[in-house]
Amino acid sequence: MEKKRQFESDRSESKSLSLLYQQSLKHRDRGDISQALSCLEEGLLTAFGRDYSKASERGILAESWIEYGKLLRQNNQHAKAIYAFEQAIAFAGHELDALTEWGDLLHEQGYSDEIIAERMNRKLEHSQNRSEILVEILCRLGAFQTAFTYLKADPTLNNERMLQLHTECLIRSGLLDQAINYASNAIDAGQLRPAFTDPLAMDTLLCRWILGEEDYSAAQNRQLLSESLKRAVNLGLHELANNIAGEDIYLQNELTLRLYYEGYTELAKARLRRHSPVISLNYSEPLHKDLAYIQAEIEYDEGAYDTAAQIFESLIDKDPLTATYRFAAASCYLKKSYQEMEERLSLNSRDLLGIQKAQHYMETIIQSLYIVERSRWHTVWTPAQLRNKCLPPSVRLS
Repeated sequence: MEKKRQFESDRSESKSLSLLYQQSLKHRDRGDISQALSCLEEGLLTAFGRDYSKASERGILAESWIEYGKLLRQNNQHAKAIYAFEQAIAFAGHELDALTEWGDLLHEQGYSDEIIAERMNRKLEHSQNRSEILVEILCRLGAFQTAFTYLKADPTLNNERMLQLHTECLIRSGLLDQAINYASNAIDAGQLRPAFTDPLAMDTLLCRWILGEEDYSAAQNRQLLSESLKRAVNLGLHELANNIAGEDIYLQNELTLRLYYEGYTELAKARLRRHSPVISLNYSEPLHKDLAYIQAEIEYDEGAYDTAAQIFESLIDKDPLTATYRFAAASCYLKKSYQEMEERLSLNSRDLLGIQKAQHYMETIIQSLYIVERSRWHTVWTPAQLRNKCLPPSVRLS
């Protein structure tokens, strides 16, 4: 009987962590971050000291620590967030996600890529495929130069993914000849695989175009030009991307979009404001709705909520079935309302009842904003893309 009670107690505790994790996600999605944190803290405390043997149990524990760290980071509790991510690193199969969050937070706090890599390397000392995981994470973080040093130091990193990253790091370091040789040696039997589907083939082609070994203007396939333009922006080869676009209006629009999606928001904004008054665009033209959408996102991020809402509403009129446009417009109105409440508070600093009401409304608005943001209507950039803030002065895009 005692064993049965103990078994049922163990099952209850195991279920408790999973249940509390799910409840935390619901609170997070409703914008109640403090309650979401409380649920995870209760679940992790229940799990403390237990020896999880099943993969599913270890998985939910790792996911709980990672989610806990994300929420703490969102709540500006960075020291606790780092601790949470470090707990998740110990679970095999979750190192990539945990260390990416961990490394990105350290970078945000001002640590150099070299120091982050050294600390990460120590965290991975008991992991299988330690070097591969390290290189992958560094590239996810945008620390390509540091990743390159680890790739050069370990010639055994020669699987398909590491070959791709090695070639990419060579290109980003400006070593185009070496990139061509390295990629060519990696391609089976010296046969160039289709550039549409093979990253090594595409990267080799871009290098040849830059070095003048082949002429991109001779390419007749517009899909190839479009894909190569996107990859060129992704690799930071902006001059090549601009040359590929040439005078082609469609490719020029695609270049603007790709710059924005890769995190070069200032460049994209300059191009938008130089080339197109977006609100008057003919949305039936290719890519014009996409251009209008990112223009509205830029206005939103700069606090011009009325202008952003006007663009989003014009998109709704054109395509009323697209829910993303409605979420975006709703976010504009919520932000505007919050802004007005702040102004009202500053004007009525002695009206205690008014202040309490305004604060209550502001809390409701914040929770509503969290709910709307969970739709992911706004472009989300990776840690590597967030580093792409501006171009070197020597590179100009028309």
